Amino acid sequence: MKNHTPVIESAPDRPVTVHHQLRQATHAAHVRLNLHPLLAGLTRADFPLSNYRLILATYHRFFRVVEPAILDGLAANASEFSYADRQKLSWLAEDIAALGGALPPPQTRRVIAVPGDAAERIGMLYAIEGSTLGGQVISRHLKANLGLSPERGARFFFAYGADTENRWASFCAYAEGLSGDPVQCRRAGEAALNVFNILEALLDDGLHQPS
Repeated sequence: MKNHTPVIESAPDRPVTVHHQLRQATHAAHVRLNLHPLLAGLTRADFPLSNYRLILATYHRFFRVVEPAILDGLAANASEFSYADRQKLSWLAEDIAALGGALPPPQTRRVIAVPGDAAERIGMLYAIEGSTLGGQVISRHLKANLGLSPERGARFFFAYGADTENRWASFCAYAEGLSGDPVQCRRAGEAALNVFNILEALLDDGLHQPS
């Protein structure tokens, strides 16, 4: 069996950042998510509102599992990184309510452990904080195509709005704490992949949920 582990290349005078390593480690999973049948076409003008409601319900199930684990991990380790004002579960609840939906039942079949160290925390945070970048593009299409806004149905994808780039830079600076430790960087990549896999599995479930 061939080894498909990506080879990280860098200029001799420019060390590879942790962000770059995590991006490489999760690239295939990220592409797979973008092509998922429930997400594909989300930016198109003819994307059904019923499918968008399924996406919101799926992401609510996802963050109801992942977000408490991240918060518990950060609290238990007195991390310098604050997630308190980055919580996204309430945004999804707002969007679901704005579109006349009810919160989905708790997801009990898939759980995720509280991250035990900085590598696991950074990997998990990379997977969910990185999504806020693409959310800026998606939110513009949701407004143009479905008439949605942060005040009505698109709070989650709007995320930090104009402050998104600053928030992302702040996370990347935190992640660089792993710089120079290839073992920890690899473990962070594994943690990020685990989060992507959980979301993909929940999206698969979402395909079979009533709209």
